[in-house]
Amino acid sequence: MVSNNRRPLGVRVVVALACEAAPIVARYRMRRMATESPLSIYGDADQLHYLVVSGIGYHAATMATAYLAGVSGACKSTAWLNVGIAGGSPGYPLGSLWLANKIVDTHRPNRFYPALLPDHGASTTVVTVDQVEDKPGSGTLVDMEAAGFYRTASGLATHETVQCLKVVSDHGMDATSKISKAKVQSLIEAQMTGIGITIDSLLDQSNTLATRWADPPYFAALSSEQHYTVSQAQQLRLLLQRWHILLPHEDVLSFLNGQTTVLTGLTKHLDA
Repeated sequence: MVSNNRRPLGVRVVVALACEAAPIVARYRMRRMATESPLSIYGDADQLHYLVVSGIGYHAATMATAYLAGVSGACKSTAWLNVGIAGGSPGYPLGSLWLANKIVDTHRPNRFYPALLPDHGASTTVVTVDQVEDKPGSGTLVDMEAAGFYRTASGLATHETVQCLKVVSDHGMDATSKISKAKVQSLIEAQMTGIGITIDSLLDQSNTLATRWADPPYFAALSSEQHYTVSQAQQLRLLLQRWHILLPHEDVLSFLNGQTTVLTGLTKHLDA
């Protein structure tokens, strides 16, 4: 639930390829933004949702994620999603959608365990490699960006709001193999319902956390009226949070007009 006093948060999407971006850009009515970066950055008219086309590979995903955070004003509770194609063993149906429950980096000592979303659907391990794999290992998907994205995004936001979604594009490729841009776009397009559900779930999580972490109403005004220690400021924050939950229809400022001390008055009234 989003507080009436706070602007809702949107999602930040990182994809490697423009053909992966196209269905998402269309669904969320984004337009390309004018920036000084060579990266393609897209945003919607309400300045809620943003997307960056990173290019292929770990380092490209890392840099693009960090850049998007800066240009879009992302915060600790912002939702982040990496979407892209991945190779898999024959046990993974072509075109199927998978949420990463573990991300393994084959060339760096990184292991990540994203917090699974409610009603997340199918999930699996995603292994990030630096070169195309001709025979993906059994029980895992293989990509080239997930680890770079997740390492960066989880440092910018809480891990509850960072996820990776992969669409199975092949069962192994060699250096001469190639999937057409049109095929990639169609694979992502076919899974836009599932991608949209994941984004909605991420946004619910993101906005719930933002509301929980936000200062309660009147905290800034009351804390500026007199000098509080760090401990007293935290006590005031907790008391106002309790008031907002227990007495949502009572005006705390009117009540405090008749009190000698703020902390004592709030405590006695709430504990009565």
